[in-house]
Amino acid sequence: MEQGGAGTTVRNRLALPALLLGSFMGVLDPFVVTVALPAIRSDLGATAAQTQWMVAGYGTAYAVGLVVGGRLGDRCGRRRLFLVGMSAYAAASAAAGVAPATGALIGARLAQGLAAAAMLPQVLSIIRATFPQPARDRAVGWYGATIGLGVVCGPALGGLLVGADVAGLGWRSVFLVNLPLGALVVGAAALAVPESRAAERHRLDLLGAVLGAVTLLAFLVPISRGPETGWPWWTVAVLACSPALIAGFLWYERRLERLRRAPIVPPGLFSERRFATGIVAILLLYAAGASAPLVFVLTHHLQDGLGASPLQTGLVFAPLGLGFAVASATAPRSYRRFGRAVPITGSCIVAAALGGIAAVAALAPVAVQPVLVAALMLVAGAGQGLATNPLVALVLAAAPDDAVGVASGVLLTTTQVGNSLGVTAIGAVFFAVLRPDAPAATAHAQALAWSSAVLTAVTGVALVVIATLERRSSPSYLPNSCTQ
Repeated sequence: MEQGGAGTTVRNRLALPALLLGSFMGVLDPFVVTVALPAIRSDLGATAAQTQWMVAGYGTAYAVGLVVGGRLGDRCGRRRLFLVGMSAYAAASAAAGVAPATGALIGARLAQGLAAAAMLPQVLSIIRATFPQPARDRAVGWYGATIGLGVVCGPALGGLLVGADVAGLGWRSVFLVNLPLGALVVGAAALAVPESRAAERHRLDLLGAVLGAVTLLAFLVPISRGPETGWPWWTVAVLACSPALIAGFLWYERRLERLRRAPIVPPGLFSERRFATGIVAILLLYAAGASAPLVFVLTHHLQDGLGASPLQTGLVFAPLGLGFAVASATAPRSYRRFGRAVPITGSCIVAAALGGIAAVAALAPVAVQPVLVAALMLVAGAGQGLATNPLVALVLAAAPDDAVGVASGVLLTTTQVGNSLGVTAIGAVFFAVLRPDAPAATAHAQALAWSSAVLTAVTGVALVVIATLERRSSPSYLPNSCTQ
């Protein structure tokens, strides 16, 4: 960012913390709300399906809106969209905190998801557009560390807020806490974050936005709802339409690009080899790796197989976020020195940790499994941070200046799709192997071992993809770009 007098220096120092606190709030949300779900269900009389939609509805709205949010940032101003998104997020949090009934709460959660989709893509795009090197790579490292800290702190903070019952608010405090935090972020960002946008303001591709949203919904809703509902006919039918919707969306976007208009997702982005390779690798690492699919199967093993409490399960998972945070903070410097060897090493570490979890599940005594798994989660988190953080920086660097926001939206959408696809696929493996006639601990250990083996194999595929990167590919290979 531009340097000036003492006042400018102070504003520069406020910019990154303001952006990262906004990201921290977004990462924290699903964890604190998940912990509060039993209290919400008891107070509002919500059904199991309704409580699921309090989490899934947020995630779906968030995923569907990410690319549009990123493109709007490019067009209308990234700082402006960040401020609007954070303000809307705080307002939706207030609505959730005072919701009198389940329907109102679900509606507020959908609004929160859309607001987060407007806000969060701007964080990475502002870092890419306004931070010069080497500050940009350090900022991406701190962004990854913030994500890891959100994973660590989320369950504990949710339990603390609900348990403390501040002013008799109970579960409502997990939403209302966003109000002072949101005000702090808006104030600091309004003061410190510079505005940036694409050089040319094209008309928004409304039809492409609708087609993209419908395509994502046709994919995400069936694969998230199907396993829980026994795959009713509508989930299969909608999912079967997905390939045709994807083909139609891509055809329309290519047509706009040929006509020199501005598609919502420029297909030309994927002609940049480093961008395409990074996106594929990130998809695989979030569909496998040390991510949501691993957390999903481990949760079932620890709670249903070993009888661990939610608190004990959260303690086992805490090292995952801690390892990710520390590795993300150190990855940029290592990548500048060693290049693609860093994400390759990270992927190898993740694969080794997943193999270790499979071995623990198959061979270790039940009494020591939680401790051993917690240690391996620390290793897996560190590997995931080393693998994904340089890839995020590489994807952002590969995007042209006028498409930084949409590149950030595509990146974040990729992580959401990877998580959803991985949870569905690995969950299917887990429950297919699970033997109902065997003792719970034995049956769940066997299912975890097979699931971890599949995750290890997919992580190996990600390693091969990363190995195709140029030996010295660097997130910093483009010149510093401060947008107009």
